[in-house]
Amino acid sequence: MAGLRKLRTTALALVMLSVVTLLSGCGGAAGVSSLIKVVKVAADVQKQWNASKAMIGIVADIVSGSSIKEVIARIFRSGESQPTEIILTANSEGKFEGSFEAASTETEPITYTAVVEATDTVGNTASSEPVSVEAPIAP
Repeated sequence: MAGLRKLRTTALALVMLSVVTLLSGCGGAAGVSSLIKVVKVAADVQKQWNASKAMIGIVADIVSGSSIKEVIARIFRSGESQPTEIILTANSEGKFEGSFEAASTETEPITYTAVVEATDTVGNTASSEPVSVEAPIAP
């Protein structure tokens, strides 16, 4: 009976050692630090706008196992292929925000689409789904 117990203890120790070795080889504890995800992005027209320009704000919620190095929003205006890039900065709530000046017309709204990309200090990146917002018709 004592021999069987010793065999079980040895087998359990070997299994635990194997699990720890496999986890560390597959990312293990470092696997958590490689997590980065853009959880949510919101874009809205801010109240400050006039006959030719509207300010559009972007807020991104990002989670990462490491510190965030950089957050960039690429803004595409409808009908154009080259984006405008803005750097989002951390706010007091731990989210990243920024704004850009959007054109406005007297005849039709202009649609802008934002894609946010975050990079952490380890070098991992994550991108958001596209989020669209309309700059209103000028008053």
